[in-house]
Amino acid sequence: MASLEDILQLIGNADFHPQELLTRFPRIASQIAQRWGQPDLDAYFDELLIMDKPDRMGFPPEVAAELMKLSLIHQQHLGRATQTGVWDDEREIDTGDAISFTPRGGGSNLALEAVRTGNVAGLIQALDKHRQLLEVADEQGYTPLLQAACSGRLEVVGLLLERGASVVAGDRDGYQPLHWAALCGHTSAMHLLLDYGAQADARSHKGITPLMLAASRGMEKAVLLLLHAGATVGAISSEGWCALHKSAANGHIGASLRLLMAGANPLYPTPEGKLPIDLVPPDNHRLRELFLDAERRIASTLRQS
Repeated sequence: MASLEDILQLIGNADFHPQELLTRFPRIASQIAQRWGQPDLDAYFDELLIMDKPDRMGFPPEVAAELMKLSLIHQQHLGRATQTGVWDDEREIDTGDAISFTPRGGGSNLALEAVRTGNVAGLIQALDKHRQLLEVADEQGYTPLLQAACSGRLEVVGLLLERGASVVAGDRDGYQPLHWAALCGHTSAMHLLLDYGAQADARSHKGITPLMLAASRGMEKAVLLLLHAGATVGAISSEGWCALHKSAANGHIGASLRLLMAGANPLYPTPEGKLPIDLVPPDNHRLRELFLDAERRIASTLRQS
C-alpha cells in the first residue's frame, strides 16, 4: 500500500508534509492513505475533526491543522479524479474566464472550488452569472459558505454573506457555518456570521452546538465570543454531554475556566454518571485542581445557604 507521503507526491502536493500526524498518529495516517480517493474518506475526516463522540480525545492543534489541510486536499483531488456521476449529462455552464462548472458525483463545483483555492475573482464572476451557486452543495453537504467558514477565508465569507448565502444551511450532519468556524477558532468569521443572523446555539443533528465544538478544541477566544453572543453554557447534546464535559475530556484549561466563569456546572454528570473532573486526562493535574477548586466553592456556597 502506498504511504500518505507517496500519495501526496503523486497528486502534486509533495510540498505538504503532515509530519506531526505521521509521527504522532501513524495509524490514522495509514487509514487515510488506505482510503484515499474513496468517498468514505470525507466522512472519516469529519469523524476525526468533529469530536462529537463523548469518549473522543482531541488532537493537538498542529495535528488538527494537518488533518484539515489533508481533508481539503482530498476534496480537491476527488473532484478532479471523479470521471462519472449523476450530473455527467448536464450541460456545462459557460463562465467566461472563471472556472467551468460541471456538477459531478465527486462534488466538483465551481463556487466550492473557487473558495477552496482562494480564487475570489473567479467566485465573483461565477456568482454574477449564476446566483444559485451560493447554495449548491457537494456530497458532504458543504456549501461555499460552509467551506469558507471552515477554512477561515474572511474575505470570501464576507462576499458570500453579502450575496445572500444562508447562515443556517448545514452539511449532512447538520453542522452550520458557525459550527465549523467555531471548531477551527476563526473568530473574525464568527463575528461576521453572527452579524448576519447565525444563532449562537445552533444545533447539529446530534444536538451539538458551536460552543461544544469550540470547547472540545480548546478555542478559548471562540468560547468567549459565543458566550458573549448568548450561547447557553449548559446546553446538552443528544448524547448527554455539555461544553464543559468536552473541554474537560480534551484537557483544555483555558476553555474550561471560561465556561466555569460563565456558570457551567462542574457537578453535572454525563449519562454514565461521570463528572467533568472524572473526564480530565490523568496527567493534567492543573485542570483537575481547577475542577476541585470549583467543586469546593460550590460546597462552600451550599453550606452557607
